This record gives sequence, structure tokens and C-alpha cells, in this order.
Amino acid sequence: MKTHHEIQVEAQQIDAVTRRQLDEWRQRNADALLSAESLSRPATRVLFSFPLSRRTNHRSNGGVTEPHTQLTWRWIEGGFGRDQPEYYLVEEWAETTPTRGIVDQVDAFVDSTSDSVEELLFEGYKQVEEDALAERLTPVINRLEEDPSADAALAAIADIESIFDAPNLSPAERIRTKAEIRAFLAGRMDAIDFIDAVIERQYHREPARETMAEHRGQRLLIGES
Repeated sequence: MKTHHEIQVEAQQIDAVTRRQLDEWRQRNADALLSAESLSRPATRVLFSFPLSRRTNHRSNGGVTEPHTQLTWRWIEGGFGRDQPEYYLVEEWAETTPTRGIVDQVDAFVDSTSDSVEELLFEGYKQVEEDALAERLTPVINRLEEDPSADAALAAIADIESIFDAPNLSPAERIRTKAEIRAFLAGRMDAIDFIDAVIERQYHREPARETMAEHRGQRLLIGES
């Protein structure tokens, strides 16, 4: 999951480009805007595309079990209101199987609308991360259901820690992550809450470079005093 800082930077870049395009459109249509003439808005355009999401589950069809994979495409489109840009989080998906190809699909639709591109970037990245974590957790849970032994449980904890890159977390974050993993595997925390907790922690983590620069600056100040 992108951090708040990373999403904020991306949002500022997208918003700056869109507002510049809005100003150019206003200048080209200044006379019509001043005379309150009927003026059609320009078509929306794709401003940002998220990584492709993939979620797989196995279903039985006619006595045969095979994987059903849902592929989801998400992107942000921008349009021009009269006073400010308007942003749309758009989604479409298709479900496929190895033997039958596409078995279901939904054409592009607007998932949410906002005048804040940062809000939609966060929502889009969150949905992508939810899909990715669920896809990686599923085989771990399936293995544990097949073998609920203590050794298998320890192996599952280690597998999930690797998914969440636990070795690179702070000591406090590692302790909290392991506690949440144990609660999840014991059934005291459902999958949605577990994944949301992980995403929330990733979103709010501090940029490493900025933190290091701050510490260096503090040491320099101490040396000068």
C-alpha cells in the first residue's frame, strides 16, 4: 500500500495538470462563459491507471472444481465542472476460468466521485491492496485448513509475516503484526478487519528518507549548540 505521503505527492501532480487544462479550456471558451451561453463540457479523460487486480477462488461446476479468477481494472478519470475539476474512480472486471475463458464480466462503471483526486487515489490503492493481500493469504489459509497442526500454524504465521514484509517493520510494528496474525488465525479477527489493519498501518508509515534527514538535522543542531 502506498503511504499517505506518496499518495499526496501523486495527487498534487495530477491535480496540477488537470487544473492547468481547466484554465486552458476556460481561456478558449471565455466569451461563452461570460455570456452564460450553453457550453458543453469537454469529455472526461483518463488521468491515472491502477495496477491490475487479480483474485482467485476455486468453484465446483458440474462436479469439476476449477479456479475462477476475477480481473479488475481501475482508473481515475477527470472532467471539468464550471469552477473546478471533477474526478471519477472507474472500474470494470471480468471473471475467467482455464477451460471456459470469460464466464462473467461487468463493463466500466463509476465506483465513486469526488472533487479530491487524493481521496480517489487512496480508495483505488486500498482496493488494489485488499485484492492483492486476499490473493496471497488464500493459499496460506487453505494449507492451514488442510493441516491444522501446531507446526502448520507456526509455518502459516511465518508465511503471513513474509507477505507483510515483517522483517523490515519496526520492533513495535512487528509485535503488533504478529499479534494480529495470531488473532486472525484463531478466528478472533475476521479477514476484512485484518487486511484493513495492515493497510492502515502501511498507509500511515513515515517516509524513511525524510525520517533519516530529520534525525541528521537534529544531530547537527545538537553539535552546533
